[in-house]
Amino acid sequence: MAENGKRYSQAIYKKGDFIGELEIFDKKPFVCFVEALTDITVIKIKSQYFHQWIELDRTISNFINRTLCNQFYDLSRKAGDDNLYSLRHRICNYLLTCLREGKQVTLL
Repeated sequence: MAENGKRYSQAIYKKGDFIGELEIFDKKPFVCFVEALTDITVIKIKSQYFHQWIELDRTISNFINRTLCNQFYDLSRKAGDDNLYSLRHRICNYLLTCLREGKQVTLL
């Protein structure tokens, strides 16, 4: 949310995604905030224990690296689409994707 109250959805997270992943390694302040659209369960790990865990467990370290790369890739694609295509084009593309995937879309 900007200072003027305008909101922008940068990403919609799904089960298994990380929140705070950009800030935890270098102890940077958060640049975004998260708002749940549905009921969720969040697991919070203190940064000290998180750092110890990834140092000790190569499997979780590799999993986190792969997951973060996938999230960053998706975010980069979305940023490109947001900048290169009009809202009308993106909505039409979304509706066509839903149609191909057999998803039901309710228009308000």
